[in-house]
Amino acid sequence: AAHLAERGNVVVARDALNQATTVEPNYAFPWVVKGVLLAREGKFTDAVEMWKKARSIEPSYPNIDQLIAEAGGEALVVGVAADAFEGEHGNRLADDRLADALGHGARR
Repeated sequence: AAHLAERGNVVVARDALNQATTVEPNYAFPWVVKGVLLAREGKFTDAVEMWKKARSIEPSYPNIDQLIAEAGGEALVVGVAADAFEGEHGNRLADDRLADALGHGARR
């Protein structure tokens, strides 16, 4: 889904994420990515709800509390999200910034 979003297919990405959360509702990562997409649209309240859902599934998800706390500082969240999804998947800096901002939760 993140790959689709980076190519501008946000609607398709969101559909894939919705399917993922339906099939495996106890997997935190799709909830986190849904939040990132919402944050990119300026929908910070909705983004925080997605991140809180992810945290309820996996309380130790890396940096989830940071994302929630920084939603008030929306410029940082949008900047990380924009950098992460900008350009091709091979954009190492964007991939690293997304990893730093979101972490990689263990799949349950």
